[in-house]
Amino acid sequence: MLKKNKFSMKHLRKFNEGKEPDQSEIYDLSKDYLAYLIDDDYSCDVQTGYEWSHTTDKIKSKLATRIILQRYKNSSRKYASKNGFLWNNVKDHFIAFIHLLSKDYNIDFFEFIWIGLQPGSAVPGLRSTKRSLQQVLDDDNCDFELLERVTVVISKKE
Repeated sequence: MLKKNKFSMKHLRKFNEGKEPDQSEIYDLSKDYLAYLIDDDYSCDVQTGYEWSHTTDKIKSKLATRIILQRYKNSSRKYASKNGFLWNNVKDHFIAFIHLLSKDYNIDFFEFIWIGLQPGSAVPGLRSTKRSLQQVLDDDNCDFELLERVTVVISKKE
């Protein structure tokens, strides 16, 4: 018969507990602050995981949360195909939401994924570029063609 140890697993803390953004809180905020866009067939997904970066001498990782905004052709999102959208049509709502999050979280970067021609090719494909929060607020080179999705990577302020 096994004797129950007073130091059971329920007392062990996760290694990264408290370092990751609260995914359910962010999801609830996105439903409230982006309701207008969600009603217009946009979806806002919240995913937490590791964000990797590297330089020539070091590879770093940290827990981060991705907030992904994309649009669907119809409201049956489960089987709907994605439909592009223009940044100018969503930026006012999305930036207000990100501004709210910036009080408790670091806004690491925005990643814009759009449908465009690859350099030296006549075949359209998905392209991406990253922008800082300040570049997005200044509307610095954020006028893309049809966007596939916008991803914002945030991390917990320490």
